[in-house]
Amino acid sequence: MTNKTVYSKFANIWRQTRYSARPSKSELEIINQIVKKIKPRTIAVLGATPEFRDLGLRHSSDVVALDINPKMIREMSQLMRHKEKGKKVICDWTNIKLPDQSVDLVLSEQSLNIIPTKEWSKVLSEVRRILKPAGIFIAKIQIYQPDGRILNLDHLVSKLETGQIGISDFSSFLKYLPESTAYNRKNYVLSLKKHASLKDKLYQEGKISSKNSKIYERVFGSIFRHGLDLYVMPKDLTNKELKEFFTIQGEKYGQDFISCKFTPIYILRKK
Repeated sequence: MTNKTVYSKFANIWRQTRYSARPSKSELEIINQIVKKIKPRTIAVLGATPEFRDLGLRHSSDVVALDINPKMIREMSQLMRHKEKGKKVICDWTNIKLPDQSVDLVLSEQSLNIIPTKEWSKVLSEVRRILKPAGIFIAKIQIYQPDGRILNLDHLVSKLETGQIGISDFSSFLKYLPESTAYNRKNYVLSLKKHASLKDKLYQEGKISSKNSKIYERVFGSIFRHGLDLYVMPKDLTNKELKEFFTIQGEKYGQDFISCKFTPIYILRKK
């Protein structure tokens, strides 16, 4: 099953999800401040992320959503707060249907993470092509980065059950623990279906409560159980890919969750 097929199945439940499946409040404010400063006339969004499209329209920019999936764009448009929905272009990100040097700013909410790593260079090349000479690419990218604050699975479960962390942080840390089978460190594939299966195992063993299991299902279950794979590289390899096409001007991190350190917001300038 392709990621395109998977997204068609859960586009209409986006409003139930939260970080890390969608941008957090502090991440949106980081991007809002950048947009406010650079005042882009034209913004392209890799995907149909309603928060990004609303943000651009609030700043009176011309906004275009780029997505291969018409249903995804249609469903996400219903969740936008702005009366205008902006433009829509149905296209593959490896072949964006926009002219050269036609966009001031490109926004991406973990878009690269749903593309196999071998395709990243094609997407980055296309983003660079459509950007104007002084154009900026703001890309939130999930990275694999072991974290010493969570020692093992029992430690993570303890923090969840004692209320020290919420379900979003639990989900983010669970992906990359040594005991987790969800992440393949050889090919950088993260199976969200295996992630959900591990949560089920913890619940069946009585390690996590019914309450937390239900919260997980409400927030992530509909997405994680549909067979979506993510492609998540270590930070050094992610940076190497980006530097082939862009200059990294900075990295910013949301503050809502401990695990925001896994999703840096890259500020990239066209080379």
